Amino acid sequence: MIMRNLRYAVFISCLGLVASAEGQKPSSEGVQFFESKIRPVLVKHCYKCHSTESGKVRGGLKVDSRDAVLRGGDSGPAVVAKSLEKSVLYQALLYHEDGWQMPPKGKLPQTTINDFRRWILMGAPDSRITEINPDVASVIDIEAGRRYWGYQPLTQTLPPTTETTNWSRTPIDHFIESSWRKKDLIQSTMPRPKYWYADFTLF
Repeated sequence: MIMRNLRYAVFISCLGLVASAEGQKPSSEGVQFFESKIRPVLVKHCYKCHSTESGKVRGGLKVDSRDAVLRGGDSGPAVVAKSLEKSVLYQALLYHEDGWQMPPKGKLPQTTINDFRRWILMGAPDSRITEINPDVASVIDIEAGRRYWGYQPLTQTLPPTTETTNWSRTPIDHFIESSWRKKDLIQSTMPRPKYWYADFTLF
């Protein structure tokens, strides 16, 4: 009986710890640091490709809400509180040659990277509680990319046959004349030269 009550007490304590961790609000100091040092950088350099508002979610990653940052994308959680090694976002900011490099246009100043380091080590406080739209799908479509015309094999296309060859002199002319005929247009006749030019220096 005593052992049973002890197990029950431990179970209730664990539930309390979990609820406390999930419901814990960031400190005012942490929120101020996030709003002044972290959020402006995310808006300027990340929202263009990783936010609901922009309509783009590259790599399945959004950074416009706290839940989205913690959940991460195709490469795992973007930020893991108090863990620099597990935070994909921070590792990308370091610009390792064999890893992700973000933002793609160039490495951020070291002072900004240090701000992200401090932010993660303090527990990644984030005042953005509600996620805008968690159901936005990634814009990456592998099959659509494979169908892109630039990746298709080269094929030989023969010029169309036209009713008359008086105007068409090159294969490209046949394509032009064919498009005219589809629109019921009539090509003009070749103009007769009004003046003739002779180069007498050859004589």
